[in-house]
Amino acid sequence: LYVSGDITVGGTVNGLGGLVLQTVKFVTSTRTTTTGTSYVNSAVTASITPTSATSKILILCSASQQIYDYSTEMNTRVVRGASTEVTGSYRIYKTFLISEGATKELWVPTAFTVVDEPATTSATTYTVQLKAQGFTSGTVAYGSNDANASTMILMEISQ
Repeated sequence: LYVSGDITVGGTVNGLGGLVLQTVKFVTSTRTTTTGTSYVNSAVTASITPTSATSKILILCSASQQIYDYSTEMNTRVVRGASTEVTGSYRIYKTFLISEGATKELWVPTAFTVVDEPATTSATTYTVQLKAQGFTSGTVAYGSNDANASTMILMEISQ
């Protein structure tokens, strides 16, 4: 086929799934602490508006987790909106750590990746939540350890 000049093409391009359509990055140095055994929102949150209802959202999170006092377990998860857990009915990250005393602190760098299918073209907010579990008394924290910022990156992936 030989073409001389410009060609106007209409329609939709098919077969290009897996392309990154947009990226949103959120960085914070805010730390969130809790002593509760119910999930609470951390300061790590970001929003993205998908361009297609069939797109997937790749969620990349990194932060430090802190366990101090008598905490023995900390759980984190990512939710869409107010409470829709994007990982189904299980936790995406779980640490089992034993403190050696009330004055001990343990910082653990963490990173996890989640893929969501929000099936919308409306603005969608993702938030890391945390809770303490399995302790007599204690506090857990998610976020900056004063040396490193917490990050959430959202990537819209075409299908």
